Amino acid sequence: MRVFWHGLFMAALFCVSTGAKKLRSVNDALSREEQEQIEIKVDEMNGQISRHLGEEAGVGQFLKVEEMAQKKMVLVDDSDLVFGDNPDVDTLTNWAQNQKVTGLRKHHPKTYDEVAALVRQKRAEGAKLRVMGVAHSWSNVLPDDNTDVVFLDNFKLITQSPNDYSIVTVQAGVLQSELADWADSPARGYGRFSYLYQNTLVQPITFVGACQTASHGSGFVPPTPDYIIAMTIINANGEIKFYDSSHPDLRVMAACLGMCGIVLDVTVRFNPDTSATMVTQTKMQYYDLFPPRGVPINDSYNPLKHFIESHAGGAINYSPYNSALLRSAKLDVNMIEEYHQSDGVWAHAVDNLPGTPVCPSRDGLPIWGTQHEPFYDKDLFVPEDWLMNIPGSRIHRSFMGDWRLNSKWANYSPFMGQVVNNQVLFMNPPSFSYRTSVTYNTSNAGSTHFLRYIDGITSGLDFEFAFKVDDDFGNIYEAWRVMIEESENMWREKDMIPLNIFAAIRWVGASECPLSHAFGKPGERFAMLEPTSSHGTTGWEEYLKRVMARWTQIRSKDGSLPKPHWAKWYKDWTPEVIPYIKQVYAAQIQRIRPVVLRQDPEGIFRTSTLCDIFDLPCLNC
Repeated sequence: MRVFWHGLFMAALFCVSTGAKKLRSVNDALSREEQEQIEIKVDEMNGQISRHLGEEAGVGQFLKVEEMAQKKMVLVDDSDLVFGDNPDVDTLTNWAQNQKVTGLRKHHPKTYDEVAALVRQKRAEGAKLRVMGVAHSWSNVLPDDNTDVVFLDNFKLITQSPNDYSIVTVQAGVLQSELADWADSPARGYGRFSYLYQNTLVQPITFVGACQTASHGSGFVPPTPDYIIAMTIINANGEIKFYDSSHPDLRVMAACLGMCGIVLDVTVRFNPDTSATMVTQTKMQYYDLFPPRGVPINDSYNPLKHFIESHAGGAINYSPYNSALLRSAKLDVNMIEEYHQSDGVWAHAVDNLPGTPVCPSRDGLPIWGTQHEPFYDKDLFVPEDWLMNIPGSRIHRSFMGDWRLNSKWANYSPFMGQVVNNQVLFMNPPSFSYRTSVTYNTSNAGSTHFLRYIDGITSGLDFEFAFKVDDDFGNIYEAWRVMIEESENMWREKDMIPLNIFAAIRWVGASECPLSHAFGKPGERFAMLEPTSSHGTTGWEEYLKRVMARWTQIRSKDGSLPKPHWAKWYKDWTPEVIPYIKQVYAAQIQRIRPVVLRQDPEGIFRTSTLCDIFDLPCLNC
């Protein structure tokens, strides 16, 4: 195993060093002297890492791109991460690997009637039955120990109305990637390229699971579950029920964390527009989006507001200290200000192109292999991109961190992170440092938040709050500064960098679903801020406590407080998050509770944590 991971590590570094040379041909921004400086720094880092790992990690461990592409990757630590596909394993570890439940009995029914019969059987036994998607959540929504778990991975049907292609029914086992591929497939015919109003696609997540956690993409339109206009669900009596938009409980059941029953399918209204979208990925200077404290923000100078309001959707990702490579071979806490002055921020903008067909041009884009028309983000694919995003970003933790700061502060080195980010946009389509901007025409389904390799990279830690956006974005600037400052405070005080992958911002319009962290009135807008880190990072919990203590004091001008995203918190990191959720969601919880009690009075479908939060009866607790 040690040799295997050494091979992965050196193959990734091989791509960093050769990638600089290969991509130089598309450089329109840097001088030859600057290019050579980058290559020298990369070569220096390669030599230092090789010496750190020892001779056995030398050139002999390199793997050719073709060999890497054929290898079946394994998860870090040989984890028993099983998404229900092995009935002989009675444990379940979530994707983030921050939770593990045991004593599970797994079920994979093949028909709706089988699911209903299973519910009736478990109710008669007095047992719990929890439905699971792919466990892509950090929060305490996984089943309790000794629970029956039902996976709906056999339900993969997608259909559209013969009279209206924008009305699409999606079964519960359909992944978001499958829905996007279906939407853009030539086989769809009528309505091809019509897709969700809000651009979002995290490949391995089920669409229904995303709705149940009130998840979102980006763009000032309502989040994903708001477009559900009908659903088929099984209640705690084992009855298959159908609800449409005329039913007053539909908005609660559309996003209910699985507490209202087992959702079998949902009918969604797509955006009927089949026009193209334009994606622009730009590497901006850090201070061009986030000016230092003391710089006045006003009507004539408000860069973050201007960027977000100028586009239909998008995302902002910042990997701290990504300019360090051009400055020194070692991260230096005394150079934080210098890093900020030269750091890049990866800004992803999406704009609608009404009337323009989805017909992308490949000119100047890195395309590898044979693609079909059209291509989306997942077709922007080069060998070093694949290696950086897969083995390069999930190197075994024994090889990451420690050696840069001479202390055990992290498992994912920001120094390595900035190398990755100088090659490709981490987990997103390429946005090369040698080419400060790339623009392309693509479909709506592939335009935003297309995290191509998220099911294969190393597990990460995530924490997200939604802030109601003030008209001047003042509270969003403050929330961002808190996120960055607290990581820097811990670096200065404790030699730890807990924010060591990226900080991100996305934005949505108000939701009508009471569970949503963006629940609000029409016209209200919300920004989601999230720090991310690698699994096992030292200081992560203390960092979140510091961030949360300050975030929960940031009120919007109407007095509202920020709310945690239901999929992105964990009570073991921040125990105070549970009472805080009860506080800020109090009015919304009161709207949800009666519906849940009608659907499941005893608590067959609920976890002990959810019973606590929603003040509901708990079965076998």
